[in-house]
Amino acid sequence: MTKTICGVNKQVNSIIYAMLLSLSLLIGYYFIDKIVATEIVRQNQSTFIDRDVNTEFVTASKSVYLGKSLFDGKCASCHLIFKNSTGPALMSLEERGPWSDRTELYNWIRNPAKFMSTNGYTKNLKKEFGSMMQAFPDLTNAEINAIVDYINASQSMRQVIY
Repeated sequence: MTKTICGVNKQVNSIIYAMLLSLSLLIGYYFIDKIVATEIVRQNQSTFIDRDVNTEFVTASKSVYLGKSLFDGKCASCHLIFKNSTGPALMSLEERGPWSDRTELYNWIRNPAKFMSTNGYTKNLKKEFGSMMQAFPDLTNAEINAIVDYINASQSMRQVIY
């Protein structure tokens, strides 16, 4: 009887090991994919939007997906892309104020209070919306670029759809 139980236990153990190995492979793939996406953003080697002119088909890169994730976690509580909320709509942000210069945008996002002390455009934003943006000193340039790329991709997608 012990041999039968041991035989069953060996089969059960083999099944458990196989399931654990499969799960480990899936988890490994997930983390490798995240690391690769982050490296692509850091190296700015990614094309953020690819549009096939003949079909008007738009595809988003990993940078845009990273930007969406960051936008949802850091920006969406105060900003919408296409309309004002607690803060201004972010559509076409690079065409307003000093934001065409990414260095200015980086400085604003990381320390709005300091930036506002020397910039009239942001002082007017505070008057218009009644509050000042929260600082995000932890965001890297690549992450800020990814957020802007997500916003721009959203605009492009909206233009294709409408």
